[in-house]
Formats: sequence, C-alpha cells, structure tokens
Amino acid sequence: MKRLLLYPTLLVSSLFFIMSLVVAEVPARDALGIRVFKNPDGLSAADWYRDQCKGATKAFLKCGTPTPIVVDGYDGIRDGNTVYVNAANKVINGTTTSNYTNIYLLAVAEGASTGGSAVFDQILANWKFPTTTPKLSDDDAAKLRRDVRRHGELTSLKRFIDSYKATKRCSFTRTQLCSDDTQCSQGEKCGNYLPKLASGTYIPKVSFSTWPSWQQTLGQALGSTLPTDSGRPELLPDPSDPTKKTWQWKHFIGCEAPYDPETCWDARKATMACPLEAYVFAYRYSELNGDPTYTLTTTYEGQSHIPDAWTREIHNPRDWAGTLCTTLPSDSTADPDGDSIPARSDNCPTTYNKDQLDSDRDGVGDLCDLCPRDDKNDADHDGKCANEDSCPSVFNNGRDVNDNGIYDECDTNILYPVQGSAWSPNIGWIVMKTQTAGVSIDVQNNLAGFAWNTNFGWIDMSGARVESSGAVVGTAQGNSLLGTILMNPTRGGVKIQTGKFSGQAWSSQTGWIDFGTVQGNMTTLWKP
Repeated sequence: MKRLLLYPTLLVSSLFFIMSLVVAEVPARDALGIRVFKNPDGLSAADWYRDQCKGATKAFLKCGTPTPIVVDGYDGIRDGNTVYVNAANKVINGTTTSNYTNIYLLAVAEGASTGGSAVFDQILANWKFPTTTPKLSDDDAAKLRRDVRRHGELTSLKRFIDSYKATKRCSFTRTQLCSDDTQCSQGEKCGNYLPKLASGTYIPKVSFSTWPSWQQTLGQALGSTLPTDSGRPELLPDPSDPTKKTWQWKHFIGCEAPYDPETCWDARKATMACPLEAYVFAYRYSELNGDPTYTLTTTYEGQSHIPDAWTREIHNPRDWAGTLCTTLPSDSTADPDGDSIPARSDNCPTTYNKDQLDSDRDGVGDLCDLCPRDDKNDADHDGKCANEDSCPSVFNNGRDVNDNGIYDECDTNILYPVQGSAWSPNIGWIVMKTQTAGVSIDVQNNLAGFAWNTNFGWIDMSGARVESSGAVVGTAQGNSLLGTILMNPTRGGVKIQTGKFSGQAWSSQTGWIDFGTVQGNMTTLWKP
C-alpha cells in the first residue's frame, strides 16, 4: 500500500480533489468523505446535529454523543470519525452580495487503518475555510468568526426559551409541570410562562449577560447555565503594567466612572449609563395582549458581513437600552432638572429636588435613590432594599414558605408546609393541615407535626423523613386503634417528585393509604 502524506493548507474548495487522491492511494476502508449542508438559520453545529437526530424520520440513523471542537476558528463538534463545522461564506459578485452559513461534514470510514486516521487528522488540522470571495481582511474574517459563534449561541438560547414557554408549568412553582390547574398547588395556575424578572435584576424585566442577574435570576428561572457573549477584543493598557498594552475583551464600550465598565451600572445612583457600543446578550420581558413574550438581542461586529436572515428577530441591544439608560450632562453649569443646583453637585441631577434630601446619606437624593433608606442600595441585587429585605446580604426570591418573616435563603429553621390530604378507603381523608396543626418538612428532611383523621384523631408524622431521592421512609404513628403506618412498605411506598406526593403507605389496621397516585392530593415546596 502506498501512503499519501499531506502538508499543504487545505481549502474546502480543494477537498474534493484531495479526497479522490486519498481514495486512490489507500484501501477502501480508509475512504474519506465530505458533504456540505445548507444552514440558513446559522445554527451551531451542535444544534444542527441534534435536529438531524430528532423525530420519527430523523436524518441520521445513528447518533452519538459529540464533543466540541474548533476548526479554523469556527466551532464544531466531533462524533467518532465524523466532524461537523458551522462556517460562514460571503460572495460578492458586482453589486450583489450573498451571505450564508453551511455545515461542513468531514468523515473517515469506521475501522480506518492507522495511516487513514493519520491522513484524516492531518486534513482536520489544516482545514481552512475561504469565508468570502473576494477574501476578507484578517480583522474582518476574525469578526465574522465571532459573529457566527455569537449568533449560534443566541439562536440556541432563543430555542431554549421558546421551549420553556411552550411547556406548561405552575404559575409560582415553575419547576412543576402541568396540564391543568388541578396539578398545581392551591392558588396556582397552569399555563405558559416566561421569566418575568420582576426582581433580582438592576432594571425590572431586563438582564444583560454581564449582569449578575443573567445567571442568578434568568438562568436560575430557566434552570440552565446561560451562554455569554465573549465581547470584542481591544488593545488597551495592561492593568498590571500601564506602560504596556494587551488585548482585552470588552462588552460595554464607553461606560466610565462612576459607572461599572462591565455592567454600565452605578449602584449608588441606581442608574445605567448608555454605552457607545454593546457586545452583550440581552433579554427583555414584555407582554402582548396579556401573552408573555420577550426580546433577545446582541450586536454583530461585522454588520455588513452577516446574512440578512439573522436580523429578523435579533437586534442591537444598544438600540433599546437607550430607553432604559441615562447619560449625565458633562457641562459643569448644567441644571437639567431646574432646581437651581448644578448637575455636578446635585445628588439627584435629573429630578427636581431642591431640598436635596438624602435619608440614608449615600450621596444619592431620595427621589433618585433605588433604596432611599438603604445606603448599600440592595447589596445582594435581588430587587429588595435592605430595609424591606429580611435576608439583605444573600440573593433571594422573596419566598417565605413558613411565614415567619425570614426569607428562605436566610432561615435556619425553615419548614416546608405539606398541603392536601391522603386517602384511605377504610378511614377516609387524612388531612395534613388544619386550623390548629399541620405537617411540614424541616431542613434536615424530617417530617414534623400532626395530621388529622375524623375517625381516629391525630396522627404523629415525626417518625418519617425524606431521602435525597424523594422517597419517604420511616413511620407515622396513630392511636392504639390505628397503629403504625409504614411509609415505605415492601410493595408500594410514598415519594415526592417536583413538589407532588405519590404512592401508597400501609397500615395493618386500615390497609393501603393513598398519598397521590389515585385519590390523594398532597403537595409541598420541599425539593431534594
């Protein structure tokens, strides 16, 4: 067998020729192949691959677990002997410009020899994409690569949010999926929802990917770690040595002190500066005729290099941030609010406040202060000022499940109430909460308190506990007539999943007791 060693840099346009050479020089088991697929929506290679593996008539008969790979600066995936790369193209023909992306597939046959695999790896290492005709400058080509990546990540996030909304869930316990109101706790509604971001973010209903709320509030609500825009590289003075310059990634451009350069936010005055440029992902919640909707935005570096289809629903976040942000006047004598106090010395320069009242003495006038009685101005960024927050130093969602005035994140004695009733065909309903007592789950996952049955009276639940799997183990104890109730008998057993009880307990005196499978309707906010 004669082996062919490849050293040149390879272009996609020349690969067909190279493939024929390889096939001619090595056995059939070492055959290499390439295919090019249309990708008009600019999906990432990972999303495109998943689409081919979905549905009853999926395009790929065999789908594996691919791993990320980067080829010529473009993101791709590798599944065994096959590589998929999402790369951009731009063709300029006179006055006509065509922008698009393709998925490029490169594969070597399964069971390839050591030589065949070496050729495949060499082609992969030297694979170059022409990206444009005529050729872009190196700087514009780098921008195009970053734009392809940010578009793929943002499109993936949009699909995830759309899927979240399409799945019905309970109005408060959003992790609880449902098909109607009966599957939700009392007072909750089953419907299609989106993260509203009413609190837990600098500006209600809004979050940028450089804000803490991007992961802590929006990501937590969606139940996923969210992608972040990598930003744009700039040659700036080195923080450790001002005499040198280094490439640094910037997101908001033009936000200077007192505004945080990464967030464009001034915590003291609770205002956002309008950036000159914004290379971030942004989410904004809104409602249209009562239906929850959202806007997802980013900025492309190479505005003239992106496919027109990409701009249908994704826009520059700077364009709509202008309705939320403020830029203070630079004129030292300016008095925009007309209160006879120049903006440079006015503690509330855009709102008339001649008295300059500053209750918490943080330098921001009450009329402009996010938290006029909290000099730290919501230090945990959860949307609640310290004077109204029972957990002022820990980010929290304001939930107090045991109504003791302390939010759950700071409550060391938290109890999760158990709602509803269990059912026995022999003794009737066993009620978990009455006017004078009730059952709950503590922070050690132990059940506590008493349930009530009209025939046998109080039932002590303190002998039971919940394991991390959600299985309820141990016993409940009734009076001498009712006896002991086994929560996890050999056949059956009670479980808690996504806030709802299911399964059956057993008593030798009364038989099976249903906790939710057929008749019971018990729920709790406890989570494993």
